[in-house]
Parts: sequence; structure tokens; C-alpha cells
Amino acid sequence: MRAVASYQPDQELAAYVHAQSAPLRELEGATLYELADGELLSSAGVRNGVATMARLLATAIRESLCADAALINSGAVRGEKEYAEVVTFADLKRECPFPSEFVVVAMPADVLLEAIHVSRQSWGEPTRTTTTATATTATTTPTKEAPEALQVDFGLEVTSDELTIRGQGPEAQKLYQVACDVYDLSRNPVLKEYCARHPARVPPADAGRAALPCPSSWSTSVARCGGSSWMSVRKSVTTTLPKLKGARWNTCLHSLTSTRTVNSLPRNCPAPFRPD
Repeated sequence: MRAVASYQPDQELAAYVHAQSAPLRELEGATLYELADGELLSSAGVRNGVATMARLLATAIRESLCADAALINSGAVRGEKEYAEVVTFADLKRECPFPSEFVVVAMPADVLLEAIHVSRQSWGEPTRTTTTATATTATTTPTKEAPEALQVDFGLEVTSDELTIRGQGPEAQKLYQVACDVYDLSRNPVLKEYCARHPARVPPADAGRAALPCPSSWSTSVARCGGSSWMSVRKSVTTTLPKLKGARWNTCLHSLTSTRTVNSLPRNCPAPFRPD
């Protein structure tokens, strides 16, 4: 292969590419989420403890896949940023740079709790995580970075010996629908063993949904979570998306309606989240 660094760019072609990329630049500046007064989100130190931005991402994934709960590993959240005003699509791209694929796995609460605890062993002994309308606090004693540690959605609260799912204690014998990164299903020892014992409960790895979907889908998922701090998508998104014509729009639309996406959803997932 020949190095091209010494070649001068073709000015006409560069101008054409710049013009055609304008909708994408606008899209990156689109506001997906507005923080309420006094609300803070952060992905800083995500490998050392609970991070609110990681929990927001997990919550959006949970709602997008119509699951009971969602897990995302700390190493997949990369923004290392604090948010006090808005979250844009560019922020979302920085937070989720990897092509992570999520599927919904049916599992009992005790397996879910054990998988979380095993992943967080490097954090020290966990205590109760408290969530309010504007903040989430957790008291743990980090000892070292743990990229494999599992972050959880805002509806999943974990203590040293119990958990609650959407504010309710776990039901005996119930199988909960849990959105998981297919990577974690093969890396977390608890999840790996469970999947080996119950392969029929695990969708195919190639039936997953990306952590970074079309921004309109992400914003809709966030809005479904409820609470005064969850804002609807800003006009900047709805005015930008129609500009993504042709292949760019089709690619975005495909992320919402593909067979792979539909196959990863629980059967009770309502329209429009389960296309016909």
C-alpha cells in the first residue's frame, strides 16, 4: 500500500464531502436529553464505582428493548465526562464508541444479583444505592479499576444481599427479562454458566440491538422512563433526521426495524417498539 499523507486533497471533492456531511454535523449537535435544575450525570470514574451516566444508558437500553432490567459493563462507557445541562448525540457517540450488541435474556433474580456482585468484586463491599429525581448516590469502597463491573439501570437497586427491580422485590421462580451485552454473556462467569445451562433462554448473538441506535429511538426510550427530569426529544433532532436522505436515513431506519432487532425483543414488547 502507498502512503497518501503527502498528497494534497482535491478541493472540489473535499467541498462536496463537507456539504454532504452537513446533516450529520447537525445531528451530532442535537440535544437528546435536558437535565433538570440541580441534576448531574457523570461517566467519570465509571470503572471505579456506580456512574449515573452509565445508569442512564442502561435505562435507555432497558426501555428500548422492553426489558425488566438492563446491564452494561463499565468498560463500554468511555466518555469520562460530567453533564450539568444537556446530553447531545455527539456525547452519546463518545460514551458508546463500541459496536456493543444487546439481547434480552430470561433469568431469575438470584442469578442477576450474583452476576452483578461477582463483576463488582474489585469495588469492595457494596451497600444500598439511593436514587432520587435528581441524583444517584452509592457508597462503595473502590480498590482498583474494574472494566468488567456491571452498571445497572435506574430501576435496579442492589445491596449486598438483595435487589429490587423497578421498585419491587424479586418474585420467586419468576424469570426476568434482562438486557445484556452479548460480550458479557461470554465474559461474566455467572452469566456464562447460566447461558450454558439454559441455551434456549438466550437469543442468538447476531440478533442483538446496538447500544447506540438511531437517536430518535434513544430519546423515545428515555422519555418512556417517566419522572419530571426525563425530557422529550428536542426540535433539533426532529428537524435534522429528515435531512438524512437516501442510504444514511435507511441505515438509521434499519436499526429500528431490522429482523435482528425484532428478534431480540421480548414477545410482550408493544408497538411501535416491535415492528410488524
